[in-house]
Amino acid sequence: MLYRPSHLVTVLTGTTTDAYGDVTDASTVAATAVPVSIVDRAPKVDREDTATPRVVLSAAGRAPAGTPVNQGDRLQASDGTTWVVDAAYQPTSPVMQMDIRLNLRRLP
Repeated sequence: MLYRPSHLVTVLTGTTTDAYGDVTDASTVAATAVPVSIVDRAPKVDREDTATPRVVLSAAGRAPAGTPVNQGDRLQASDGTTWVVDAAYQPTSPVMQMDIRLNLRRLP
């Protein structure tokens, strides 16, 4: 572990279908009490086809090697804050197993 953890999170994964046939996030627990470092980035203002600006709160994170986290999963902290994993990748090293790097988006 080459980082200082800032949160203990639960990794939530999977999807399900609601009564209307729409795909929704499931609350299947993949791992609990995972020490993760989460650092907020500058907010990004996005204007997708409208004049209404949208503020996207993003963050960078690191998780221990071997943590079952993938793109589309969610990280939920004990205070109720939830982040969506936009990307998860693990750099290679011939010396040691590197931490998993995460691109995160905080849910309102």
